[in-house]
Amino acid sequence: MQAGNDQLTSQRWQPLFGAEDAQIFPLIRKIDVISSNSYLIATGDVLILIDPGGLPEQAETLAKVIQTCREEKDRPVFVILTHAHVDHFLGVQ
Repeated sequence: MQAGNDQLTSQRWQPLFGAEDAQIFPLIRKIDVISSNSYLIATGDVLILIDPGGLPEQAETLAKVIQTCREEKDRPVFVILTHAHVDHFLGVQ
């Protein structure tokens, strides 16, 4: 994502504006009562998952991306839940 562009492309790695050497993998979907958008941020040292969502297929997609990242370079995964609604955390495993 570049300066001045507030659009993220779902399910594609892209630079994270303002965070040198960080990439973001957004999983953007139509928000409903059982799932929300999810974001995976990769730096050289850590993976940060924000709101894993509430649907099994969402969790599966994120798990595959995380596994691929950790195969390239093993690093810890931190999970951030923005709040305690099932649409944001049910995918935590």
